[in-house]
Parts: sequence; C-alpha cells; structure tokens
Amino acid sequence: MLLNGVKIAFALTGSYCVFDKVIPQIEVLVKEGAEVYPV
Repeated sequence: MLLNGVKIAFALTGSYCVFDKVIPQIEVLVKEGAEVYPV
C-alpha cells in the first residue's frame, strides 16, 4: 500500500495500555509514506 502524500491525524485515549499496539502501526503508516500528525 502506498500512502505517499496522505495526511493522517490520530488521537490516543487516556489508556496507556494501547501504546504498545498503536505505535508500531503508526510506524508502518510512516514507512508507507503517510504524514502522521497527533491530535
């Protein structure tokens, strides 16, 4: 999947237990070329 130039905003809940699952997925999006912004 190529995401060059795609801008993605993401938000995390207050639950820190999801960080271990979410951060690797964000890294995949960035490797595919997406611009990822925290909200």
